[in-house]
Amino acid sequence: MNPGAAPEIPGYLPVGRVRRPHGIKGDLLVEPLGYRAARALHRGAALLGWSAARGAMPLRVEWARHVRDVWRVHFEEIADRDTAELWRGGYILAAEAELAPREGEGYTPDELLGMQVRLVSGEVAGRVSGFYELRQGLVIEVTRDEGEALIPVVPEIVKQVDREARVVVIEPIPGLLD
Repeated sequence: MNPGAAPEIPGYLPVGRVRRPHGIKGDLLVEPLGYRAARALHRGAALLGWSAARGAMPLRVEWARHVRDVWRVHFEEIADRDTAELWRGGYILAAEAELAPREGEGYTPDELLGMQVRLVSGEVAGRVSGFYELRQGLVIEVTRDEGEALIPVVPEIVKQVDREARVVVIEPIPGLLD
């Protein structure tokens, strides 16, 4: 493993990197690694922590709050600042099975990659080539013959995501694809 790189543990995906301790009661400031953090960091979640000082260790979320661009998290196993300090630069991982969308919950952003994008009229608009998680919400990058377009994933524009057919149907506002 590269120093500073997320650990590769079979069956687990990194959801956050520990920036630093916060306060004296063992809270950690965790930088989210993509959309998975919001799905994984909730009260009662059983996660796996990894740090150079501790190795891998099961952790259970006592509480978590999203604050600006980070999560402030308190784990049951971390009771003071000295213990929290051992997690600086470490990673929080979640079981892959826990991150998958449940029946009827829709899709995850990484599932959109490679999907064809069509207008409600049926015309092909391009293909999803990337996504960005901004404070305002998810935005997909669509590669078109005319170049790239950024499409906000909001109900007013994204009308349907068909996971089986691998198609995203949009109704763009005027100028969005120009």
